[in-house]
Amino acid sequence: MGVNIVALFPLFAFSAETLRTIEQVERSEFAAAAALATAMQAEGFATGSRPVQWYDKRKPTAEAALPGRPMLPDINMELLLPGPNLNLCFRADAFAIWSVMRARLVLGNRPESRARLLDVYREIGRGFGAAECWIMGDDNPIYHAFERNQDYSAVAGEEKFSLAELYPDPALEVEGFYRLPL
Repeated sequence: MGVNIVALFPLFAFSAETLRTIEQVERSEFAAAAALATAMQAEGFATGSRPVQWYDKRKPTAEAALPGRPMLPDINMELLLPGPNLNLCFRADAFAIWSVMRARLVLGNRPESRARLLDVYREIGRGFGAAECWIMGDDNPIYHAFERNQDYSAVAGEEKFSLAELYPDPALEVEGFYRLPL
């Protein structure tokens, strides 16, 4: 197994503007996501060709697809962007983008995919009006608190000042989180 990259975006509130931005994501209107899919293919990552789809994470995979957008925010619902294989989850005070890409590859030897993934975080984060983006591994206690609908800001985590510090050794796990300027 390995650790996947995830970005957490604190929000001031889930609003009508948030829903309008979700509609843009559903229509694949973010150019950075298409550029990421292209970079991923060039660097050997698998990408998807299915349509954008909402899923209920509580159901078995075969039954998880939803016919349309669910009532939001709901931490159990996720939106899959198949090209770059990104999953977006929403709750009232934040949203997260989980990536199928392994941390050791993205932070290690896949510079184009890393650069394009950061572009996605910036473009989507700005679209949602997020003030900041915290990048971490999906094994991070901050992310686990987010997924459990708990106060993730109260979870202690060491902030790193560069992506290189986040994942200093491919033999080790991702440590702490990195605050990406938006």
